[in-house]
Amino acid sequence: MSKVRVGVAGVGALGMMHARHINAIQDAELVAVCDGMPELVEKSKTEFDVPFGYAGFEEMAASGKIDGVVLATPIATHKEQIKVAVEQKLHIFCEKPVGKTTEECYEIQDILASHDKIFTVGFMRRYDPSYAEAMKKYAKVLSGNLSFSGDTAWIHMM
Repeated sequence: MSKVRVGVAGVGALGMMHARHINAIQDAELVAVCDGMPELVEKSKTEFDVPFGYAGFEEMAASGKIDGVVLATPIATHKEQIKVAVEQKLHIFCEKPVGKTTEECYEIQDILASHDKIFTVGFMRRYDPSYAEAMKKYAKVLSGNLSFSGDTAWIHMM
């Protein structure tokens, strides 16, 4: 089985974290990065030995060098980047929130309706067992202002 070739859009702190994680996945290969700041593109290419760097998302998405993309970009760019990634038939991992408004999220949902690749949203560590355990312990302090759904805790601010 060949490795999934991944590009990271946005190589600030969060994008760099994703780059490190991609490099730790046996069946994935970080092959491209893009960012509007050339110095971040060069830094991430050097740090992770990435062969391709781009100033623009559209160029990276259309390059034919990637199978999937991580969107670690500003929220205002997600809708258009998702649209481009769908047109290029790429798998998509999008950082949250997906859109600026509920309406925009519905528009993105419509864009994804015919997409036959993987689309997922990053929820950080919400389902991490150690976080769930910490929230259960914290529940004692909140005395009833916390509810659980599976292993996930929700704090109700009153």
